[in-house]
Amino acid sequence: MQSAGTNFEEWCAGHGCPIPKPGGDASPNGHRVINLLDPIGKVFYKAALNLQADPPLPHQYGYSAQRSRRDAILQLTVLLERLQQERVCTSANLYDLTKAFDMFSSQNVVANLSNDLALHPTLKALLIDMQGRLQVKMPITGQAPLTVNLGTGVLQGGGTGPRLFRRVYDDAIQDWQTQTWSDSRLTCVAYEGQELDLSVAAYADDLVRVEAGRDIRRAERLTVDHTDSLKEVLQRHRLELNLRKSESLVAVRGRGAYSAAERVFAGDWAGPPLKQSVEYLGGHRSVPLSLLRRLAGLAEVREELRTRRLQWLRASLAAEAGGEVRLDLAALFGKMECHADPPVNAHGQLTAAAPSFLRLLAADLRAVVPDWDGFVLGWKDVFLAFPKSKLRSRLPLQENQRLEPPQAQPMRSLSALPPRGSPLEIAASLCILTDGTCPETLDSVSAEDWISGVYCGQCAAGLEQSLNQLRALLTLMAGLAFMAPLQAVAASSPQGARPKRPQSEGISASGSMDQQVKQLTAQMQVLMKVVSQHDRDLRELEAWSCHTFLLSKESALAKLLLEAMQTWKSQVPEAGPHPLGAPRWTVAGTVAQALLQDTACADKLGKFRVFHENLKELPDMEKSVQLAMAKETRDHKVLLKIRPQLISQDEWNEAFAVLSENVRQNGGEAKTSAAPPSPLIRQLNVK
Repeated sequence: MQSAGTNFEEWCAGHGCPIPKPGGDASPNGHRVINLLDPIGKVFYKAALNLQADPPLPHQYGYSAQRSRRDAILQLTVLLERLQQERVCTSANLYDLTKAFDMFSSQNVVANLSNDLALHPTLKALLIDMQGRLQVKMPITGQAPLTVNLGTGVLQGGGTGPRLFRRVYDDAIQDWQTQTWSDSRLTCVAYEGQELDLSVAAYADDLVRVEAGRDIRRAERLTVDHTDSLKEVLQRHRLELNLRKSESLVAVRGRGAYSAAERVFAGDWAGPPLKQSVEYLGGHRSVPLSLLRRLAGLAEVREELRTRRLQWLRASLAAEAGGEVRLDLAALFGKMECHADPPVNAHGQLTAAAPSFLRLLAADLRAVVPDWDGFVLGWKDVFLAFPKSKLRSRLPLQENQRLEPPQAQPMRSLSALPPRGSPLEIAASLCILTDGTCPETLDSVSAEDWISGVYCGQCAAGLEQSLNQLRALLTLMAGLAFMAPLQAVAASSPQGARPKRPQSEGISASGSMDQQVKQLTAQMQVLMKVVSQHDRDLRELEAWSCHTFLLSKESALAKLLLEAMQTWKSQVPEAGPHPLGAPRWTVAGTVAQALLQDTACADKLGKFRVFHENLKELPDMEKSVQLAMAKETRDHKVLLKIRPQLISQDEWNEAFAVLSENVRQNGGEAKTSAAPPSPLIRQLNVK
């Protein structure tokens, strides 16, 4: 490139695509160009620009190594909490920019690069040349690519353009912060010999500023003044605020707070539009998932979060030791003017001014670091020297003791179960074949064994051992408040419609144990139903693996299914196996017979007909389906579910295509998505 005297055209080009605007016409004016890829800029960033020292400013958490959006949220959340402790009124203003990357001034980028004495001259010349000849190429069907020359902005598809944007944008925000420094005394902290302002945080072009005052009018005036000042600063760089998408989160404290909040939310507010709440990070609570993690011997969610907090603290301290200014650490440990005491006193102990996240960190450090004496002098060096591999907790959780599952003893296993370790070892220890044997390794399990099925090794244990495990599980369930109603539901649930069989004349202890096993089995079924309906992934998996239909009760197929199931129930014997076998054979056989007797769709069921005509007896339907069930619902429809065997997937796909069409024609439905949660689960979610 240097010997040629000029840079090739691809150096300045990015690749994009036109996106139609809502309500726009078919011309170029009705489309928005999105720059998706800048391959040369991506290579240049990884090979050269990323190696240049370019630390971000303290308020910037985007396009920066070892920083994330969560760090910015932590800084602002801790600041708002500490201001709330002193009954200070706050307004957290979230600013949005209009097409920041597209409207950015190229002249400001060139000026920023020219004034950077630390940047290598060759890299500087390449970047200045690129900013002077920016263009985006778009493919057009049957024609040469359309090239659009850009007079402003940066290329977004690689790492080079965002880095240039961050450099100039950070300087603009720093100038804005410097101009308004005198108004930010309540949001400043003294930390490590510096006075730092915690009110501003940015993630790329997303900007947040917290205004604080002893009354809400003071916070409102600061919001209006600082917003006007931000407009002026951004105009120098050809940037514009989008006030329609900007938001304000107001918190009113002190005397007259109720009346002030009533006026503000009634419309007497001159700042950006008010929002009553903004969800920073979503939360997912799954009690059954946590329970299963404990039973499997995996790390609990609480312990996993502890490890992540300590890993974040270690990374932040390491970045600070490398010369960076970390405002998130300053928000935790810095002393504010409105507080009489710092969060940590001279003896390394927490004071009343300590935020809640700092108290969590203190508890984490006590649980992990041996002989932890608090945040005394030199604690940062001690923690950085602590091995990263030992950040897992060395102390058991006192509130919830770990429940160790009993080791299963297979019926005919020649080898001892391996100790709990890797996921493969856990899977091997729980792998029991249908004949009761335990394979030496997973590799020794054949394809036929996997198809015929494996089940949990704990289910192959003796009766007394299984009973003890169920008792331990239900004892743990009893400690969960929202699971208590399920005990009464399970205890009072009927055992089914089949007639009762006469009990054996065994000893009383055996009869009592059988009764307890039946009761605990019913409760376990309720628990598994709750788990399967609470976890949407399981419901989506069932929807993916099962073909589900809702039939009209008046349709011919629905009448055949109900009649077949009534016949099966009427032949339940008092003892011994059912003469017709499993009910799934009856359901699947009824569906197959109804489809094959329909002459209108005979030409569509070639493979299906050949496969099922080779089956001689009803038990042969086991080769055809894994699951098949039919029952009448409360809204007087017939629910039909079928899951074919792996070897008969292609044959049943023909049948499902015909069945879906017939069901819809007769007023039914063919379900393809996950089933909604039951009323019980919806009630638990609300609570």
